[in-house]
Amino acid sequence: LDYELYFIKLERLTKEMNQIEKENTKLENEILYQTSIYNRLKDLLIHLEIKETHFISLETDSLKSSEGVSRIEKALYALGNFKEGDYKIRVVKEKKERINESLKGFYKRFIKEINSILTESKINDSLCIHKDLYNKLNFLKDIFLNSKKFKDFHAVLCGLYAKQSSLLYSKEMENHLNKLNRILNKEKDKIEEVLEGLLESYKNIIKIEKKFMGSM
Repeated sequence: LDYELYFIKLERLTKEMNQIEKENTKLENEILYQTSIYNRLKDLLIHLEIKETHFISLETDSLKSSEGVSRIEKALYALGNFKEGDYKIRVVKEKKERINESLKGFYKRFIKEINSILTESKINDSLCIHKDLYNKLNFLKDIFLNSKKFKDFHAVLCGLYAKQSSLLYSKEMENHLNKLNRILNKEKDKIEEVLEGLLESYKNIIKIEKKFMGSM
């Protein structure tokens, strides 16, 4: 009888141990699951953390000051490196949409600024290298280069430069030829010297323009 009682108790104890083990396994799995959720949420919060100042910079910071341009460059880097990754949830999609709208709004503003710089370029009475124009555009070079991530905006910027520089040099060529014509009317024997000078000026401008456009 004692022997049978022993086995009954042992069987009961075994069942209790198995039940405890199942509960422990379930608890461990729940802990792992909750830990996984916590880690993913933590990653998501880090992923979504873009300072509000970056959005403000793209809307309001000046494209004429070093401080403003520096803040804009940082904002473009931060927003441009945002990736949706594996987070196919509304909050991530909304953040991505806001970023895209902010970038589009900024590049529309940037296009206006570039157009203003180009149209305000001084037309000279002869062909010349426009160092002042190059300096103004080089000041915004990193932003210009960043526009390559947005093909439509980059195409507009390149088109603006091509159009305005063509108008600028066409007018200066016309002025230059009129100037040379006046010289030749007085000193016809200098025609060879004058034409060589014109050709050299033209070649230098083409060379520098190619170099400048290649850097942008």
